[in-house]
Amino acid sequence: MYTTADRRSDGPEPGPLPDLAVAGRSTAMPLALPSTPDGPALLRALRRRWLTALSLGLLVATLAAAAAFFLLPPRYTATVLLQVALSEPHYVFTIGRESRLEYDIYKRTQLGLIKSRLVLNAALRQPGIADLSLLQGHDDPISWLEEELKVESEDGSEILRVSLSGPKPAELAAIVNAVKDAYWQEIVTQGLKAKKKAVDDLEQIKTEHEQRLRNKRLELQRLQKQAGTTDPQVLAVKQRMAYDRLSEAQREHARVQGELRKAQMQKKLLEARRDHPDSQELPPGDLEEHFRRDPTLPGLLNRLERVQARLDYYLDIAVRADEPVIVRTRKELQTAQEAVARRKQEIEAEVRDKHRRRVATETAAALEQLGLLIEQLERDLAWIAGQLEELGQKALEMSTSTIELEMKQAEIAQESQVAEEVARQWSKLRIEHQSPPRVSVLQAAEPPTRRDWKRPIALTAFVGAASFGLVVLGIAFAEFRARRVSAADDVRTELGLRVVGSLPSLPQRLRRAKAGQDDTWKALMNESVDSIRTLLLREAALETLRVVMVSSAVEGEGKTTLASHLAASLARAGRRTLLLDCDLRRPALHQLFEAPLEPGFADVLRGEVSVPDILQSTGIDGLTLAAAGVCDADALAALARDGLAQLFQELRTSFDFVVVDSFPILAATDSLLIGQHVDGVILSVLSDVSRTHCVHSACQRLEDLGIRLLGAVVGGDKVESYRLHAVAA
Repeated sequence: MYTTADRRSDGPEPGPLPDLAVAGRSTAMPLALPSTPDGPALLRALRRRWLTALSLGLLVATLAAAAAFFLLPPRYTATVLLQVALSEPHYVFTIGRESRLEYDIYKRTQLGLIKSRLVLNAALRQPGIADLSLLQGHDDPISWLEEELKVESEDGSEILRVSLSGPKPAELAAIVNAVKDAYWQEIVTQGLKAKKKAVDDLEQIKTEHEQRLRNKRLELQRLQKQAGTTDPQVLAVKQRMAYDRLSEAQREHARVQGELRKAQMQKKLLEARRDHPDSQELPPGDLEEHFRRDPTLPGLLNRLERVQARLDYYLDIAVRADEPVIVRTRKELQTAQEAVARRKQEIEAEVRDKHRRRVATETAAALEQLGLLIEQLERDLAWIAGQLEELGQKALEMSTSTIELEMKQAEIAQESQVAEEVARQWSKLRIEHQSPPRVSVLQAAEPPTRRDWKRPIALTAFVGAASFGLVVLGIAFAEFRARRVSAADDVRTELGLRVVGSLPSLPQRLRRAKAGQDDTWKALMNESVDSIRTLLLREAALETLRVVMVSSAVEGEGKTTLASHLAASLARAGRRTLLLDCDLRRPALHQLFEAPLEPGFADVLRGEVSVPDILQSTGIDGLTLAAAGVCDADALAALARDGLAQLFQELRTSFDFVVVDSFPILAATDSLLIGQHVDGVILSVLSDVSRTHCVHSACQRLEDLGIRLLGAVVGGDKVESYRLHAVAA
């Protein structure tokens, strides 16, 4: 029967039964348990001790809040009120109103200036302020004032509120007034002085601009006198005429220069013809004309034609081409051809000689004419270049004068505009700087008489809430450090261990209930154990599973209750079952079944009795009990001997199932020695009692020795939630 606090569990899973070989030893264990708590982990830990945390937290919070309220000294608040106008005050000239954003920026700037070190240092320099006890109690009065002095502004209002809270009203008023006076002297008065300096500076600037304007006008008069006119239009006409004459001279210069280049090129060509007479080609048709006029050449051509005709005739009638007449005719033809060629060469030589003499004469005459033309063109070009230089200089001077006049007139216009604007702004500023400052004092601070309750109440509430939170957080952290298992999900997620079942706890209301209601809880317990039994029977049908050890990490985790109920369930299923108490150090099964302690398992280990001698009836059909017996050093030493394997083999042949209740795994090596001879181990985990790191260590030891872990059974589930889960399943 479990008496721990109720916890939720998933209970036995519906549907097809899982393979216990996969659910046990093959389950991977976590490498390490987390050491840093997070929000969900702390909430789960707090859920186990919420009533204690709530009660202790409320008690500590009440005591801390009461102590804070009565131990805090009385607080008073001294206040100075300042007004910040929406825009700069003015007398004559209308100044545009600032936007809301600009006004807010200006007002926030004043808030920062009031708490600036410049103002606070000036306040402390006032007579008697630095000697006040409120300031003497602090090593750095400036830093204390920066932290405690409050400068606030209400939205939509022109009012600035400067306040200081503390236990001494008179000193508070003196300090706040000193800050107000220092702000007025260092910020407001300096602002007025800055306005006056701005008027003086602007007046000096106005004078400088007026002087520069006079100087520029004198320079303009000098330029106009130099140009010979004061009329800009007349000066522009003169400039245009000068540029027209310059353009005409440039065109004439370009024309003469082009003619000179052309004449020089022609001269070079004629000189080349004169120096290379043999390179001159005869006029087309001239040589043919002389051939026709020659009296000798036509006769030679006729003779050549007759010889050629005779040779053609002989060739047509001759049988062989080497006949004497053909040979003689060919020689005659060659002689005629040579005579024609010689005559043509003679005629061509005569013609070329005549042509060379004629070309030489013509070239000499042309060169003489071109020489005269080139000399004239060079003289014209030199004269035009002189005129061009003179006209260019005059045009440049005229253009420079025009540009200087225009620039000087533009400078005078700009300077005149600037001077007028400066003079206008100077007149404005000279009048408006006499207006009152934008910030004014509405109310000086007076020693307050009414105590300020707002901060003490807030501080009291904060101390109470903080104390409550620390207590709750401390209890949650302590529970987290304990790492108790809250539900079956913790075993799955944090330990990576398969959950093969869950057992309900006995609520407080059932402990005080009638027997009929207690039977309801017994039925739920039997259903839970029967689910675990179903898993074992299925596994036993598939492979060898006869001896099952039930153990736990430490004491008080419900292993004995689980072993006894599981053995009874197997007996109810018609299996011959032995419930073996191997918890030699703290046996309990004999008390549960009201049977004698000895002879028992310890006596068998010592060799004093045999196995049949320790078997006892339990009153449940099919269930046999073997008590633990009286433990001593010899019995514990026998656990490590080889005879233990033979003992369990004998039990396998005598019973269908053997359920072993063993000693906790972490307390001693008894369970590890026995576990090496069983078919599987079921680990009992009790909600709100078992600790995850202990369960993890126990599983690790079993795994290191190769002991098959079938899974875990989580006890301590709520009856109500368990019933709902079972009905849903």
